[in-house]
Amino acid sequence: LESARMRAYVNGDKDVEWIIMHLACVLRYGLVASSEPVTLEMELRHARDYLDVANACSRNPITLNVTLEDGCEACLLPRVTLQPLIENCVRHGFEKGERAGIITVYGYIDGDICVVTIADNGCGTDAARLKQLRESLLNGCESETDRSGIGLHNVHRRLQLMMGIESGLSVNSVEGMGFSVEMRLTMRG
Repeated sequence: LESARMRAYVNGDKDVEWIIMHLACVLRYGLVASSEPVTLEMELRHARDYLDVANACSRNPITLNVTLEDGCEACLLPRVTLQPLIENCVRHGFEKGERAGIITVYGYIDGDICVVTIADNGCGTDAARLKQLRESLLNGCESETDRSGIGLHNVHRRLQLMMGIESGLSVNSVEGMGFSVEMRLTMRG
């Protein structure tokens, strides 16, 4: 990738150079084989790199707005937790490209829990699908044919395994108005 980036640089193709640089950052971050938790700040940097690459390949760029109360940046979570949630917004919320996409990340501390909400203004989902996703978070995917919410379920289980049973995801949506995921992170002392 670095060779391709340098070729783009030499040829004066700043757009391709920029995309390759961010793609390399996304890949480098995801390839680190570590079970050690990372900070929410690191996860946000990775999510921004991912969104930069996604936006470079899209006709309708998506805006990421982040508001974190003091202390949230240092909250710990498993590596590559936030990016799949942002990716779900991009792939499912804005797949039709009908409106300007906005993803909002809001975080606050509630006692010994860091609560982070990832919400989009995309197409949302209907009540039946929302029920199916909630059941998937509770019970997992029941069979090979029912792969509903596998990405959400995987993030949920990784949070619980690393951070404790109090940690995890919950989802909410109103069809036509967007989708949100609330992530609860147990803070370690």
